[in-house]
Amino acid sequence: MSPSLRGYYAIANTPFTADGAIIWADLEREWDFIAHSGSHGLVWPVNDSEFSLLSYRERVEGFRRVVQVVGNRIPVVLGVADTHASGAADYAEAAAKAGADLVVAMPPWHTKLATRPQYIAYYRAIADACGLPICIQNVFPPMGSDLSAETVAAICDGVPQVQCIKEERLPQGDAVSSIIDQKIPQLKAIFGGGWCFSMIAHHKRGAAGNMASSAVPEVHAQIWDLMEAGREDEARKIQTLLNELMRAETSIQTLHGVKQSLVLRGIFTSVAMRNIAPRVIDAPYLRELEWALSLLQPYLKPI
Repeated sequence: MSPSLRGYYAIANTPFTADGAIIWADLEREWDFIAHSGSHGLVWPVNDSEFSLLSYRERVEGFRRVVQVVGNRIPVVLGVADTHASGAADYAEAAAKAGADLVVAMPPWHTKLATRPQYIAYYRAIADACGLPICIQNVFPPMGSDLSAETVAAICDGVPQVQCIKEERLPQGDAVSSIIDQKIPQLKAIFGGGWCFSMIAHHKRGAAGNMASSAVPEVHAQIWDLMEAGREDEARKIQTLLNELMRAETSIQTLHGVKQSLVLRGIFTSVAMRNIAPRVIDAPYLRELEWALSLLQPYLKPI
């Protein structure tokens, strides 16, 4: 599949048991739902997928499984970031073998790179290993490297396979526009992030889409499609309702809120996060999530 590189690309979360084992059946159910939800692409594993806590074997096994589950219904973007170039190249090679349409990687996060030539070499190693289009994930610190628009342009100039960027520097609106203003010829798509709180604003700025995790990917996709059709008033009506769910989820903190919404929808069976103590979402939080999901009922699709 040639990825369209436009629209809402849903980031899949990773379900775990209380003792930290991946629940593959839940994950495959999530992937399948995203593929028929109306989402324009699927991304896994990146930050919201808790990718840095996955082993090499788990990530590569996931590469194989997600491509198989999606079955060419929508583009699959596989996360290949690692703490050094050789590791990222290994993941990129595995992603290509699995059948990815695109790979995404933020720069090394444990020990940061120091110079533009090092960033260029990192993405060139990924490109040489996979032969696929590459998306730079440009995240704010402490995890991200906060690459300037000029550094992104230099990477694109040195690595022609870089055709996309997920821009997450803060403030995101300014950051998205700063990349657009560079007018990088080979850059086919500039995506926003930030849980899609600003997807409508990003669309109006000229972004190609948003990449974010969500328990309601079909709702994000509908908002984007309405914006593409010039029906902004309808898009904003749904976004206003969606904001209530995102408010309820973020009040729980970390990714537990999104995972609890996925449990309420019958997609996940656990809210656990790896390396974090088990958490019980209490009744007041649950009532807020249930109420917010009820507002979106007219826009939800069957699982």
